[in-house]
Amino acid sequence: MKISETMKKLNLGKGSRLGTIAVIVGVFGLILVLMTAFAQAPANDHINSATVVSPPITTTVRHLLTSGAVVNTGWGEELTQGYFLAAADTTTAYVSYSGVAFDPTSQVCSPDPLLGTYCRYTRATFDLLSADINPSDLSVNGNTARLNTDLATASNVLFSRCVYDDTDDSTVCTDKLPTGLISLQWQKTMTNSFHSVGVIETKTGPQTVRVSGSRSEFSADTTGSILGTVVVHQPGNFGTYKSVVIDILRTT
Repeated sequence: MKISETMKKLNLGKGSRLGTIAVIVGVFGLILVLMTAFAQAPANDHINSATVVSPPITTTVRHLLTSGAVVNTGWGEELTQGYFLAAADTTTAYVSYSGVAFDPTSQVCSPDPLLGTYCRYTRATFDLLSADINPSDLSVNGNTARLNTDLATASNVLFSRCVYDDTDDSTVCTDKLPTGLISLQWQKTMTNSFHSVGVIETKTGPQTVRVSGSRSEFSADTTGSILGTVVVHQPGNFGTYKSVVIDILRTT
């Protein structure tokens, strides 16, 4: 199935509220995996022809043992969606981010027998990021948490940004950061709390964050910006890790 047909079936239009991380997983994962792992079979008339497809390869890009502060946020709006996580102890810290932004100027509309008019966006930008940052860039104090970091001073930075255009089925990628600034604030809301002992995986497209151990988190309201993407009053969490093993995996 063509990526363009898949985007249409996923209803990436003005009429849908893409409000869950699951939608990001579907769009992000399908486009990036198709973009990097599959080869399209050539058209021919041979009955016995076959296409050999290489299996996906999963690589561990981070393996950490930590006890300390953790913050995260995830959102889904009409034009932007993403998931962000940061954790730090006294000597190490890291950030992980996956996001998608639809170009508002790429909206096209057409008649629809059920909806009357169907609108969708034909161009989208997909980001993947993981990096080690200064532990002092993240602070958690009582009812608030704050992260201010510049990836220009970070180490082990892995970044990719791909722009997909449905009109000509093209994809253009770069590993150059447009800006390295991340500035986020969390305010505890006490709406809910979360305590766990075990293994939790969060998958966004080709990137999986696997957390094993004991963790306690509280709901929070999140504002700020991530690599130029503005985050305004989105749901998040902050809390603590205790003897936690964190693995960040990527499938290509």
